Amino acid sequence: MILPYWIFLGLVAACTPGALLGFVVIADSHGLPRWARITLLLALGAAWASAWMLLFHNPHLEQAFMALSFASTAISGFTTLGAQDRKRRTSGRPITRFETHHPNQA
Repeated sequence: MILPYWIFLGLVAACTPGALLGFVVIADSHGLPRWARITLLLALGAAWASAWMLLFHNPHLEQAFMALSFASTAISGFTTLGAQDRKRRTSGRPITRFETHHPNQA
């Protein structure tokens, strides 16, 4: 009965940091061109995934955590990138990094 709990906890521990990293990398790199944002996302995702090698000494767990971490980083980053592109396309104007709201002034 306790084994599914540990499996779930392991999945959360493998996926959550990678997903947050993917979101933050894409959300914070507005000024870079698209190819640089994707390259940065994949490079940092691979670096974060390889950090799991320091934690585990079992090669099966190590490979599973690395694959889950990299996949969650890539999925989160590309989802955020797609949402930003969709927002930019529908607004009809480029999105600036720090948009400010100015109420109508009479």
